[in-house]
Amino acid sequence: MKIDPQRIIRLAVLVQYGSFGRAAEHLGVTQSALSQSIGQVEREIGHKVVERTAQGVVPTAYGRALCEHARTIDRELARAERRIRDLATGHDEALAVGTTTGGAASLAASAVCRLMESRPGLDIRLHEDVSAMALLSQLRDRKIDMVICHRPAEDALKGLRASPLFRARRVACVRAGHPVSEKASLRDLTQYPFVCPPDELGLLFSFPQIFSRVGHRLPRIVAADSIHIAKEIVLGSDAFALFSDVSVLNERKAGLLKALELNVPTGYWMQTVVRDDLTETGPMEEFLSHVSAACRALGIGTGDETPWHEADRCGPVHDAVTTVPS
Repeated sequence: MKIDPQRIIRLAVLVQYGSFGRAAEHLGVTQSALSQSIGQVEREIGHKVVERTAQGVVPTAYGRALCEHARTIDRELARAERRIRDLATGHDEALAVGTTTGGAASLAASAVCRLMESRPGLDIRLHEDVSAMALLSQLRDRKIDMVICHRPAEDALKGLRASPLFRARRVACVRAGHPVSEKASLRDLTQYPFVCPPDELGLLFSFPQIFSRVGHRLPRIVAADSIHIAKEIVLGSDAFALFSDVSVLNERKAGLLKALELNVPTGYWMQTVVRDDLTETGPMEEFLSHVSAACRALGIGTGDETPWHEADRCGPVHDAVTTVPS
């Protein structure tokens, strides 16, 4: 038995689109040519690979098996294309990572520092953006290899795959020497302005609902365009903000900010997102290992240590905040 790799790649596209018409348009061939290609595959293996149903074209067990191999072939071809491109531009190895602003960017920068030591010839590009959707667009356009962000909605993950990387939680932060005590309640915090970073950063975590669930009014809000601006306002006033614990590690270590942990469920997972057709390269694997090592050094749970599906289980809401150890 000899199977033409191009034909099973066409089969995988047909299964992906569920329609001969849409698949043929994507492939740039006629429906008749695509139908003949699928028929040839079936003659080569002696079994039907697709069924036509009211819901569209669906694969048989034989078709699903071939599609798995087609994806492997497609990934390897993409990897070979990138390898040739890198050689042609004089870069034997390259890695481009996109991260959302905050703790993810800090950990990615730490991992890049380690990667520069272990792979001095590696071409590294690190992109930061407040919008995960903007980064995912660059990922699909193959401008970057990997994105670290909050898990996107399922409809934003078409053609992509996400894996849990590390767990973070949101904490209320005030400046060192702030009038609020270490055993402050949510009611105590409402006396002060709340600095609100952009919604795209994913840091609010239904902040109004947190206060309403314990019967308190929402504090006066000061809008900020970035985490950096929000931090500066908190450091220079009695305002407070809700930050990722990972994004304020340096300020807490320096004694500039005091973090008060809310006794409400504020845990969430940061994910790595890559294209379905991408095979992890050595630099990617090493980069992720450096991120995990940095997390372990800081006592941050990682995806290979904690059941990620338990990360966002809700617990009772209490009218209290407690000081988080630095």
